[in-house]
Amino acid sequence: MLFDSQSNIFTKSNLVYIPLSITIAHILNFIVNSPLSTWKEFPPKLSNSVYSSVFYTPLLLFISLTFEPIRTRKRFAFYTLLSLTLSVILIPIIYREKGYPPSLQSNLVAITTFFGLKMLLFLKFNRTSYLDQKNLDQKKEFKSYISTLFNCEPFISSSPRDFWSTRWQLLINESFKELGYLPVKNLFVSIFSRKIANIMGVLSAFGISASLHEYLIIANAYTWTGEHFFFFMTHGVIFILWEVVFISNKSKNENTMIEKFLKWVLFLIINLILLPALIEPSMRNFDFSDISSISKNFVDYSRLWL
Repeated sequence: MLFDSQSNIFTKSNLVYIPLSITIAHILNFIVNSPLSTWKEFPPKLSNSVYSSVFYTPLLLFISLTFEPIRTRKRFAFYTLLSLTLSVILIPIIYREKGYPPSLQSNLVAITTFFGLKMLLFLKFNRTSYLDQKNLDQKKEFKSYISTLFNCEPFISSSPRDFWSTRWQLLINESFKELGYLPVKNLFVSIFSRKIANIMGVLSAFGISASLHEYLIIANAYTWTGEHFFFFMTHGVIFILWEVVFISNKSKNENTMIEKFLKWVLFLIINLILLPALIEPSMRNFDFSDISSISKNFVDYSRLWL
């Protein structure tokens, strides 16, 4: 896989080790310079930036330890990775009553939801390599943790099916399939043709995804914009039209490199046109002023770009 083959690039370019070093240095600086009264309560009250560093340190350390398979002291490595995973999951819970800004806390909870589950899945898929001492010499394909986040880069997709089914949000797309696509497809297949049933199932899956994203906006910003619903349902329609126009009457093997490139360009243009409907509701309705200055500057630049 392309992402796996590039793991050494991530290692050599220090895209993980540099921020890991910064977060550790920030925490150590806080420990050295904080008064003794800070440590009379547990957990101690931290500033927003130190709290963020405490959260990101075990996550970045987990990533740095899983670029390549660990070949010695595997049991110790496994329980170390498990401890880091539990730290990422528990830190937002431990600090939930410390009065941190909702914008910061909700962002860390969202990150925990995605990355924490992915960390548990990584440990599940690799548990035999770490814990089964009888199979130490058995060769098994290893996928780095970072390569499991999106399976592959989403924006190299050349079709909606490739984007939504194999490259984007693989952690939750099974939920959309089970809750949206299959029930509606099975309902309509007894009334209409299989093709119509598939179309309604696809629209239902995108409808579930749209409803989930609208729920996040309503729950966090107490408003409803409809833009996320428009974004996902439009992609659902494009998904269906793409299958009808490009796939139905043509074998995959008949696609030339030029055709694949043109399809990639077309789909990229579609994504760029619709992307503001996904991003702008969050930009307008969330207060980013309480996040660290680096994140705030990134958001400011994003707002200018949009």
